[in-house]
Amino acid sequence: MVEVLELAESRMGLRRLELAAAISDAEVRSGQEIMTEQFENLHDDYVADWHVLQADLRWMGEQSWISFEASAAGIQGVHLLGLGQQVAQRFQDVRSDTVARMKLARDSVLRWLYECEMANIRSPRYQDFKDSKYGEYLGNPFTSQEITKAIEGLVNKELVTGQYMTGAGYYTNPRITTAGSDIIEEYGSLTNVPKESRPNVTTTTVHMNGSHGSNLNVGGNNVTQSTTMTAEQIGASVSFVESSRGMVPSLGLTEEQVGEITEVLDEVEKESSAAEPNRGLLIDLMAKARDVALLGSATAMVNAYEFLANGSIQAIGG
Repeated sequence: MVEVLELAESRMGLRRLELAAAISDAEVRSGQEIMTEQFENLHDDYVADWHVLQADLRWMGEQSWISFEASAAGIQGVHLLGLGQQVAQRFQDVRSDTVARMKLARDSVLRWLYECEMANIRSPRYQDFKDSKYGEYLGNPFTSQEITKAIEGLVNKELVTGQYMTGAGYYTNPRITTAGSDIIEEYGSLTNVPKESRPNVTTTTVHMNGSHGSNLNVGGNNVTQSTTMTAEQIGASVSFVESSRGMVPSLGLTEEQVGEITEVLDEVEKESSAAEPNRGLLIDLMAKARDVALLGSATAMVNAYEFLANGSIQAIGG
């Protein structure tokens, strides 16, 4: 029996496993021989060169994974054999394994945030992670829920900081701490850290400014706890509200999404006018408005809005 994890270590092997899984899924849906043209866009390598797909199919035939008939036009129809079905099912099981995915998700998020820190990227988003080389496990993309759980675990170990948005269910502005950077630089990943050396810390929650909750990182590194804002920074948050109110109607959002952003902008405006505005809360709110827009808009204008939001977040110290 093929050991799928060993095969998946190479780009070629992973590509062939993904092809076997795709053929299996297609056969389940149709119940008959599968035409190969539907797989021509399955992988970047196939898009770049049709012959790569043909070579992979021939290799799978040599391994007794599939049967096919070839003509001068190449392999056009395939059928998954018993061994191929076993390999495809094993591959699906492995890449869907919850424990394995979460362990890799934590490692992947930590390494990604390290690279963001080195590149001076101050407001990384979930979508940035999903679009990166770290955003999937064996070709199966990490979900937003898995990313949130991974960040939560890293925050609890004080390897990462971030603000959790209760209503939205995700973290904004995740940043790697000095302790997190030390792990990447010394061990390469969290799973390589000896058990006796792994961080074991707690996080205390305190309440500030009335009803606003803030996560206080106790004894952590690379964290700014001050919420004091200058007049220029307060002005930047006010300008963000004014500019947003002008741009949001042009983003092509649903009525519900516009309403959500409007509520956020009202909160930004209210907090900006407070005697002592909470910088962390304002950063959270600006990031939430940005993320709602990015998730809901397909217009080119959303890029300008993302630029506005990220610039405003940086202007107030985010």
